[in-house]
Amino acid sequence: MKKKIIILILVIAIVTILNVVSAAFLYFDIQAMEAPDATLRVELVKMNSTEAVIRTTIDIRNPNNFDIITKDIGLVTKASNGENIAEATLKGGVIGHHKNETFTKTFTINFKGNNPETLETKLTGTAGIKSGFIQKTLTFSVKLITTMDSIITNILLPNINIHIDFGELSQKSVNVTTVLEAYNPNPFDMNIRDVTINMTTEKGQDIGYFNLTGGVLAAESSLNLSGKGTITIETLNAKTILASMDAIVDETIAGYTKSLPVHIEATVGVPDLKTLLPSKLPTEASLRSDFRASLRGMVSVITIEIRNPNKVELEAKDITITTYRIDSNTKRLLGECSIPDTIIKADNTTSIESELVIPYLKLFVPPPGGKFIPDWIEVDVRANVTIKGLINYIWGGIVAYQDFHPFRIDKVYTSPATKD
Repeated sequence: MKKKIIILILVIAIVTILNVVSAAFLYFDIQAMEAPDATLRVELVKMNSTEAVIRTTIDIRNPNNFDIITKDIGLVTKASNGENIAEATLKGGVIGHHKNETFTKTFTINFKGNNPETLETKLTGTAGIKSGFIQKTLTFSVKLITTMDSIITNILLPNINIHIDFGELSQKSVNVTTVLEAYNPNPFDMNIRDVTINMTTEKGQDIGYFNLTGGVLAAESSLNLSGKGTITIETLNAKTILASMDAIVDETIAGYTKSLPVHIEATVGVPDLKTLLPSKLPTEASLRSDFRASLRGMVSVITIEIRNPNKVELEAKDITITTYRIDSNTKRLLGECSIPDTIIKADNTTSIESELVIPYLKLFVPPPGGKFIPDWIEVDVRANVTIKGLINYIWGGIVAYQDFHPFRIDKVYTSPATKD
């Protein structure tokens, strides 16, 4: 019996010694406990004009040789001015030795007009261990400062196209309508303001400066802005027009508005002058020629009547009259003359008269095998008809063919001719 008691005492002593040794090792191990490593990630899930949804991911790693318990995990996100825009408490738990645990939290935030260029997210918590009479706790924290540019990477400027519509013209100017077609590809609203358009010719000459009323460009929607004005009639001498637009675009993201300058350019072709005339009726001309004899030769009295249906005066420049004798397929020059520039009155018919002397020798001497009297007399009238101050032409001229008998005209045929 005595022997059994001694053995029991020895076993208890050995177990006690082992427990003390183990506790000593555990004590020293706990005393060397390291705070867990924490990593933060901030991601933008979605956004619109009134709110943004941000997901925060927290990775916590236990670097120790024993399990730890995490608790009192707090998460706070602040805007640039220090105001809290999101905060939450996360439930902790046991993290095995040399193990990782991941926590996620999603916030819906509104910046309330504050500048969100930077966000400060701070994580705090407590990690600890308790074994019998031995316990230890450590606090840990991590701070992450992110710029909005680093998480909002898909913001696009609006797509803007410029259209210039030319309206009716007057004697000195042309009506112009400027149209901006804008599309917002973003999930938040934009406001376009302070819109100005400056127009110049391809040679850099200033044409006009226009201010357009702005408007709200809703998310993923289109908006047309228009403005009216006039440009000088001389602008139509240009080959192309460069339209340069400047504007301010206000982007509203989760309650905060950021302003950005926008500049675009577009090249616009100058329209055909005939398409801008107020009247849809054509500018027409007729030709009449009378002959009389004189000592110098046969005098051809040529009358040109030009009907101008428009409410603007036209100008006939570089007027030339050329007369030919036609025998079968033979065409010979009889004479030519020019007429000074002439104003063609608005909404009226203007007559232009000129005389052309044809020597008898040219008129009545037939070509070899020809007849004394020509088959036809061709009268070719060329003129550059335009609006005063312009070099682009509306109309080029006419050609008349007539049967010829001395001192009378049997038939006159006219056909339009354009500038070569």
